[in-house]
Amino acid sequence: MKIHKLSHVIAAPFALLLFYILYQTFFNKDDSLLIYGLIPTIILVLLYLFQPQINYWWLSKHPIKLEVQELWWVSSHRSTKSHPY
Repeated sequence: MKIHKLSHVIAAPFALLLFYILYQTFFNKDDSLLIYGLIPTIILVLLYLFQPQINYWWLSKHPIKLEVQELWWVSSHRSTKSHPY
């Protein structure tokens, strides 16, 4: 079972764009391109900060489907005792 997090899917193109801008800045010795790196950096920071909320929203709209073996394992290991806390 593979869980894809929406925040990682959204962040991937911005990370690639940032790496491309940094690559071009480093190897072309053109510091004027560095200002364009601020936009993907700000977006990546915002995605990092709001990652739990974005993933929670996505997983509440699209719940994870468990396989038969996983359902069996959960049902067989369910505790019938109530915890005092």
